[in-house]
Amino acid sequence: MFERFDISKLGTGEGNQSYGRGLYMAQNPKVAEAYRDQLSPIDLTQKSNSQLDEWSHWATSSADDKNHAFEMIDNLVNTSKNNTPIPNGFKSWNDFADQVKSETQKRYSGQLYKVDLPDTHIRRMLDWDAPLKDQPKPVRDLAKSLGMDLNDLGGDLLAKVGKGEAGKQILQNAGIPGVKYFDQVSRDANAGTRNFVVFDDKHLKILERNDQPIK
Repeated sequence: MFERFDISKLGTGEGNQSYGRGLYMAQNPKVAEAYRDQLSPIDLTQKSNSQLDEWSHWATSSADDKNHAFEMIDNLVNTSKNNTPIPNGFKSWNDFADQVKSETQKRYSGQLYKVDLPDTHIRRMLDWDAPLKDQPKPVRDLAKSLGMDLNDLGGDLLAKVGKGEAGKQILQNAGIPGVKYFDQVSRDANAGTRNFVVFDDKHLKILERNDQPIK
């Protein structure tokens, strides 16, 4: 757990940095929860002699997310019911499955943070999905200086300057604090909630951790 963001940790999460180099935030809590479940399982390198823990390790390391892990557990239990004795210490295979799921749940127990990102920064961000002509003045000015057509999209500008550290510095020097783009829930409709790429950790203030206020 932590009480502030650290820009030096970039690339240690999902690591793709597909929309630029920065700290990634989700406006939609469901999107944030999905990333939490996918990216925060506990260390799976430790060996266990318990059949329950072995199954939990297997499900967590093999599944794409928590729901997929539960589905895999159910499928394996259903297969085992007909030809395998109930594991020692359990009343039934269903009892065993419930315990495995309980252990698996703990492996997806990452933290969920509520963060304040000031509107003044959001308004000046590069909008990945919008034409450059409809972007904030710092974005339009940078695009013009690079000889770009203002009918191009924000994503084209990011491709022009680059998604790495050098591109991030160009955007920051132009007065652009980050990138915003429609999340996976909203992308098809081109409307709805956004994800944000924040270049400077000083722009973020943590308000809550797992619905508990940070004092």
